[in-house]
Amino acid sequence: MSFTLPASGLLRRATVLLAAALPLALPGAAGAAPLAADFAPAAAITMGNGPRGLESGDFNADGKRDLISASQLSNAAIVRLGNGAGGFGSPVTWSTGAGPFAVTVADLNGDGRQDFATANVSASTVTVRLGTGTG
Repeated sequence: MSFTLPASGLLRRATVLLAAALPLALPGAAGAAPLAADFAPAAAITMGNGPRGLESGDFNADGKRDLISASQLSNAAIVRLGNGAGGFGSPVTWSTGAGPFAVTVADLNGDGRQDFATANVSASTVTVRLGTGTG
C-alpha cells in the first residue's frame, strides 16, 4: 500500500509493507493471548538538560548497548555506556551545535564503529561525531 503525506509544504511518498502472513489478534478477541508485560521497576537516568531523542548503540565495542541523547539546553550529546545488566555508567558529554533536538546512531563512514549525528535546531546545523570504538 502507498500513500502520500504532506510535510512542511512538500509532498513525500511513503510505502507501507503489510505482512499478510502474520496473524493479527486484538486484545480481548476470541483466541487472543492476554497481554503481558514483564519489566523491572523504572530507573531514572539523567541525560543532561532538556534531553531530546534517545538512541542506543555500542560506542565502545564491548557488545553491550549504550545510550545517547541530544541535550538541547546543554548544547551537547550525552552518552552513557551500558554494563550489560541494565545499568549505565557516568555520563560522557560531547559538544554539539546550539540546540541539538534529535540524535541518530549509525556507522556513517563505513569503518565498523558506531558514530552519531545531532540535528541542531538553534544553529540550523548538523554535528557529526565519528566513533573511535573507545566510547
